[in-house]
Amino acid sequence: GTDSTVASLGAVFEEGRACFISSAFGAAKDYSKSDTIRFTFGIAPLPKWDEAQENYYTALGESNTIFGILSSCKHVDATAAAMEAMASESYRQVSPAYYETALKVKYSPDDDLGKMFDLIREGVLFNFGSIYGFQLSQVNVKFKQAIESNTNNWASSSASWEKAYTTAVDKLFADVQNLPD
Repeated sequence: GTDSTVASLGAVFEEGRACFISSAFGAAKDYSKSDTIRFTFGIAPLPKWDEAQENYYTALGESNTIFGILSSCKHVDATAAAMEAMASESYRQVSPAYYETALKVKYSPDDDLGKMFDLIREGVLFNFGSIYGFQLSQVNVKFKQAIESNTNNWASSSASWEKAYTTAVDKLFADVQNLPD
């Protein structure tokens, strides 16, 4: 599964058998405290697509922190207010502590690494497929599974999914358009 793949890729990096690894911010803690890493490592944003791309972009992982309120909720205003208060406090208290203290100081050996965290964070984008993965029959996971299975028939496999995923997207859009005001 995906967790075992991530673990094995992390081990390859920690053993010094890979030059690069794409990972989450939280890995900085693991790598900075690792007993197996015997080299200095750096952090950089994902590369730009080409010279025309102005900024670096980073897609958040699938564990995005998002909220939703069920349509059956009897106290929508109170629920929304509580969620907004928690998000506001997290933005004001948790995020600065995590970014400024943990990532940029505790897990960064120098100021350059801290600047990389800023550059990566400034380019955060949300992946539509990740956010709405369950409603879209987990199309985002299907692509990863196909890559991990190392199949040689990528074009025919993805073509066979096209109708089902197009239908799922159309249904999601219709559901959103039909939400009450």
